[in-house]
Amino acid sequence: MVMLQGFTPEQAKKDPYGGPGKKVAMDALVAFVTSESRGLPMKVAGTHPKEVEAYDLGRQIFFHRGGPYDFLAPRATA
Repeated sequence: MVMLQGFTPEQAKKDPYGGPGKKVAMDALVAFVTSESRGLPMKVAGTHPKEVEAYDLGRQIFFHRGGPYDFLAPRATA
């Protein structure tokens, strides 16, 4: 935001999150990028170890099953 959009660091850090009745430019940008990339394959170069680590972590988070409606998770027997 600072380098490409001309914001000052203070402007970029001010109110980064939207909410009910509160619009933030980043929310609109994320929604646009998400809608345009839906269904496209993800290509990660994997040339740097941290890049591979971040991709693997994201994969684990994406496929993690949990929460109150995770009926397929093993349950402890009483």
